[in-house]
Amino acid sequence: MSRKILCMLLASALVFAGCGKTNVTGDSSQSNQSQSDSKADGSQTDDSKDDVVEYSNDLFKIKLPAELDEIAEVDTESDKMYVYYKEAKDAGFNGLAFIVWAADSPSDYAGGPYEKVGELSSENGDIYNVVKGYATEVQWDYNEPDMPEGFAKLYDAADSVVESLEGINGYTYTYEAGTKGEDLYNTVLSQYVKAVNEKWDATKLEEKNMSPEFAYAIHEMDNPLEHIGYAYKDINIDGVDELFVGIIYDDDELPGAIYDIYTIVDNRPALVVSGTARNRYYNFDNHFISNVWSGGAGVYGIGIYNLESNSTEMVYQWGYKCDTYENEDAPWFKTYDGEEYEAATDEEIEAAEKLEEKNVMFDYTPLADNQDAIEAANI
Repeated sequence: MSRKILCMLLASALVFAGCGKTNVTGDSSQSNQSQSDSKADGSQTDDSKDDVVEYSNDLFKIKLPAELDEIAEVDTESDKMYVYYKEAKDAGFNGLAFIVWAADSPSDYAGGPYEKVGELSSENGDIYNVVKGYATEVQWDYNEPDMPEGFAKLYDAADSVVESLEGINGYTYTYEAGTKGEDLYNTVLSQYVKAVNEKWDATKLEEKNMSPEFAYAIHEMDNPLEHIGYAYKDINIDGVDELFVGIIYDDDELPGAIYDIYTIVDNRPALVVSGTARNRYYNFDNHFISNVWSGGAGVYGIGIYNLESNSTEMVYQWGYKCDTYENEDAPWFKTYDGEEYEAATDEEIEAAEKLEEKNVMFDYTPLADNQDAIEAANI
């Protein structure tokens, strides 16, 4: 983990630790009370809601099963809700199980321990990014090695809570809106269809910020739309898919190689990086991006990157190179920034030689199968 990422996580932990209690509002319901009954805090009960308790703020409401509400404390702000394990919180150990936040902009939460789960929208076009978040440090008695059973129940309930969230005061909630590749990148993919239809050469592809490698598929392969493929993957685990574009070869040549990578920045697609056959990219272990490169017969290497959330910046993590030009007898070197290298140990050399085994090869979907992108290209 880079120092930059670690600092962001620690900062988020401090924010969580400083959250104060605010007044809880909203309707609550329990099956053993009638619709007209009122709880001590003034919230209303309703048999029809099947043993759930509701909490609301200015933008949305959430539901907790009654049995979880008994062990929870929910604090609300105008755009956030904090769900605590009450026993741990009362004992002075914070107790934060999860947070739900309707953020105005992705830049508000990018880099923190948040995952986008959907969007709130209004008729006048206002959009909030709904994210769930977790604390970055132990929230119960740290002398106890295991998560308390009650805390675990609340922690595990986060997904069902955000899935059943409802917009209020003119806002409509759509679960998973703004997160899935098939809803985010068809306009981008239509440009590749257009490139095929108009037979763009390498120069034109580069002018359009696309890898020149696709010229091979366009001009040298039959049915190019069958040979340019794409895949979606949330590689930086922020809840939003990235788009990876490569070539589907007729043989086993460079399987799964990525030549163009896109992500979402401020709710819009953005190009991260383009590669070529000798400077290509891969999904590394489903959480990072690897860059496999060659500088000639005597030098090649691999670098591992983390893709920042809501950004096109890739942060270098570590890497290796084999450079017989620099030292024919001891050609292996390691680096932590991709610029300064030092001699690798025997153990590091063994690790470097196995590094590419962690590259996850995408099973690309051909552009020919994406009718939406094909239709958009012809508009």
